[in-house]
Amino acid sequence: MQIDFEKAFLRDNGIFFSRLGCPYYRVNKKGETLYYSDELSKYLRYHKQFLGQGVNIHTCILHSGWVGVNKYDYTLSDKVLDELMALSDDLLYIPRIKLDPPLAWCKENPGELFLYAEAPKNIEEIRALVGTEKHDILGYESPEGYYAGGEGVDDRPNVGGVVSMQSFFSDVWRKDAEETAKRIIQHIESKPYAKRVIGYMFCFGPSGENLQWGRQSFRYGDYSQIAKDKLYQFGIEKYGNKRALAKAWKQPNISAKSFVVPTPEKRYGKNSNETLQDLFRGAEDDVLAIDWDYLTSNVIADLVIDFCHIVKTQTKGKYAGSFYGYFLECGNANYAGHLQIEKLLNSSDVDFLAAPFSYQRRADGDSSGVMTPTQSVNRKKLWLDETDLRTYLTVADVYKNSSSKAGTNSSLWREACKNMADDSGFWWMDLGGGWFDDEYILNIIKEIAEFKRNINKRPYKSASDVLIVTDENSLYYMKQNEKMRWTYHNTFIGEAHRSGVLIDVLRLSDIVDMDLSQYKLIAFAFNFVYDSKIFEKIRISKDTTVLYNYTFGIWKDGVFSLKNTEELTGFKLEESGKSVNKMPEVRIVGTDNTIEFKTIDGQQRVLNLEHNIKAEQFREIARKAGCHVYTNKDLVLYGDKRFLYVLTKEACNTTLYLPNTWNTNYKTGEHVNAGEIELQLPEYGYALFTNEE
Repeated sequence: MQIDFEKAFLRDNGIFFSRLGCPYYRVNKKGETLYYSDELSKYLRYHKQFLGQGVNIHTCILHSGWVGVNKYDYTLSDKVLDELMALSDDLLYIPRIKLDPPLAWCKENPGELFLYAEAPKNIEEIRALVGTEKHDILGYESPEGYYAGGEGVDDRPNVGGVVSMQSFFSDVWRKDAEETAKRIIQHIESKPYAKRVIGYMFCFGPSGENLQWGRQSFRYGDYSQIAKDKLYQFGIEKYGNKRALAKAWKQPNISAKSFVVPTPEKRYGKNSNETLQDLFRGAEDDVLAIDWDYLTSNVIADLVIDFCHIVKTQTKGKYAGSFYGYFLECGNANYAGHLQIEKLLNSSDVDFLAAPFSYQRRADGDSSGVMTPTQSVNRKKLWLDETDLRTYLTVADVYKNSSSKAGTNSSLWREACKNMADDSGFWWMDLGGGWFDDEYILNIIKEIAEFKRNINKRPYKSASDVLIVTDENSLYYMKQNEKMRWTYHNTFIGEAHRSGVLIDVLRLSDIVDMDLSQYKLIAFAFNFVYDSKIFEKIRISKDTTVLYNYTFGIWKDGVFSLKNTEELTGFKLEESGKSVNKMPEVRIVGTDNTIEFKTIDGQQRVLNLEHNIKAEQFREIARKAGCHVYTNKDLVLYGDKRFLYVLTKEACNTTLYLPNTWNTNYKTGEHVNAGEIELQLPEYGYALFTNEE
């Protein structure tokens, strides 16, 4: 297979992941690295099955070889690679390599470890905790230990740790991780099959997803001395001198040794959420918490770029990418460090970014979702969606979401069409063992892989007349509130996909230089920070309806006030002092409506205060905006100028208002005319239309 190392190659070709040789952090009593399963033959069979379906690019977590302080052993890595590459000369490979250190390194470098607030500060006390139950090895609370995908339980619970693995602020770890990355690349590139290794994914942190330790369990750090030192240094560089820093951080007698970092409670906020001050970082003494999150995101983004740069310099331009940008769903993405996506998109060393697909709305017939605005990524790089879909073959699993053959079929097609509609690539992920191990499923994989290649021979062009805009920078100014993210990110976008219209989702920074004339409705979903210098560059026609969610622009040009939202939207607002759905209630003065329309200067505007908007409500907004509504039923729609995918959860008959963009029923091959089409769909049924001209 010819490889041109353009992003289209990864986008157009199917990719498969299994847990082949997946290592733990720990070692056994003999000092040997523990790994997920020593049944390599079982996982090799899954890879061979996907090869048989025309899926030639494969990946798995490969052991880095880092086994101790300045010690490397590639026995496990070689075993996996040798057996995998022996399956077929057509197999291409991208290893996913974790750069977290071995426990022996942690023991040697206790001052370089991540600390929770309750951790001891004495170096020897920290050292004594390494490898004990007080050592949070996974970076999240898990009574079952390492996630086993339904195949057994780890024998080490991971609960109540006060120290974790390496601090991302550690220069010692960074240097050693760089050395580890260079060594494993050099080792692999010396092999006979090196040409078939087409790229590398280096990663770190919980589950190897480049997230801050403790994020998943909402436990906050890093209270290590090295983190504090880096934060103080950052503050001096940002504000220019100690005097200005003292004013910004509200600590008059500030110094490198005496400055006080905020408690976890101060950083993530109150639990009552009765006022907007409880939800947003609107107080003067919140500046330090904002700066801390900003620094964390920059450090993590720089690490991702650094490891991608190593791939580029150690190979002849092979693919380099990693996980990043989880801000659409990650409940505390500001703490997690995933808000500097623009820096990665502007890096010449980064080819692709990735994440699992949304952990919400995964069930058969649901609308699904993504962790980041993938269309934004694809404007400059490539998004690879991790399709870890639990099929009907999955054993008991917390994320089990498909219980029938029909449901698995339509869900696999949904994920493929969702990604093609955003011009993304993806990989099928078997995170347990045997999730696709059935001829029925494998035939679906083969058909999707072929459909994907054929569709991508045609140029991508959006067919949407609805645009949803979000802004990762708004999250710096948020306290921890999971409901807030679900309400105006996940739920809002998910219901829009079920409303009978086609939508695009982009970041605020994208639309500054875009022609927005194709959109009849532009919804600012998660835009609570308003920078006049940015918004004055955005050109929205008066013929376009604009929808504002909740307290749009409450942070305007550095000033926090609900008056800003009134000024920008034209709707007079007030706080009720009550909490609804664990969020401060905001009301439109003079009405009890949670969705209100108003025409201002000839432009139709909508303010949405609905805490969980429904598909039918979004459909009505789109209809009033003059958008093309394809169906009046709550059906899932994904598509672009090349195809249209329609999915139902329950059996239904509906009228589909089909424009002349698509002319062929993919399932039957029959020609279809534009106009009203009577569509009959069974439970978990779907229809797929293509443009064959």
